[in-house]
Amino acid sequence: MSTKPQGPSEKTIAIVVHEEVSAKDGMKLALRKKGMKRPLVERISMPDSSRDTGNPVHIERLIDRQNDRYSESVTDQATKAVIHECEEPLSSHTSHGSARKRRDKENP
Repeated sequence: MSTKPQGPSEKTIAIVVHEEVSAKDGMKLALRKKGMKRPLVERISMPDSSRDTGNPVHIERLIDRQNDRYSESVTDQATKAVIHECEEPLSSHTSHGSARKRRDKENP
C-alpha cells in the first residue's frame, strides 16, 4: 500500500512584503569670521525628539552674536503645535545648556 498522493501536488504560497521608509533632513549653517573662535551667526533647522515625551519635533534656532539675538522654536511634527518659543537678546540668554550652573552632589 502506498501513501503517495495521487496526481500532482503543488502548493502556491504568496508572500507580500510591505516596507515604508521615511527620511527627515535638517540643516546647520554657520557664518564665521577669520580670527574669531565662535561663528558670528548660527542657524539650525532640524528634526529631533522631545526630551519630555519622546515625540518627534522640529527645532528652529538662530544664534546671532553680531546683532545680540537668540530665537528658538520647537514644534510638534504631528500636530504642528508650538511647544516652546523663545526670542530674546543673546546676552540675556544665560543659565541654559552648558552655561547652566551644576548642582552640588551633596546639596541637590
